[in-house]
Amino acid sequence: MHDSFKVRFWIGTVVIVCSIVAAFVAFSYFSGAISAEADQIVMAKTKAGNDASSLSSLASLEAAAPQAAQYDAAIKQLIPDQSGLLTFSVWMAQVASRFQVNSTVSYQGTPVPPSGNMPGNAGFTLSAQGPEGSMIPFLDYLATQAPGFIVSFTSVDFTNDHTQETVTAQGVTYFR
Repeated sequence: MHDSFKVRFWIGTVVIVCSIVAAFVAFSYFSGAISAEADQIVMAKTKAGNDASSLSSLASLEAAAPQAAQYDAAIKQLIPDQSGLLTFSVWMAQVASRFQVNSTVSYQGTPVPPSGNMPGNAGFTLSAQGPEGSMIPFLDYLATQAPGFIVSFTSVDFTNDHTQETVTAQGVTYFR
């Protein structure tokens, strides 16, 4: 009986140790699996949040599309395309006649093409003559208020003989 007790003792001990080892192995496996699943859930939740944010941004942009179209149309009225530069001298003559000025304009050099968000530009030379007091408002209108073209002067030579004013100017006009 005593031998039977030893055998049962050792069998019980082996079963307990095997159970502890099996429990440790199962705990380690399930702990790793649960950690991996938790990481997957966190990544999925983050992705879902990013997707929701992207959808919200898209909806906002789609809602703003009509307003953006209005801005695009306004910009197209401010800056012509490169073929629109063909009408620049005609436009300049019309503006000059409003200010009782005679003018001639000619392009100088090669136009710089648009690049990215920057418009292209074309250099020009302007010669204008008009009665005293007409040239400053004419140039101011061209540089600050003129619709249809954006004009920037790089140099201006102004003379006034108290009856007539003369201007020779170099400048740049922009295109898209």
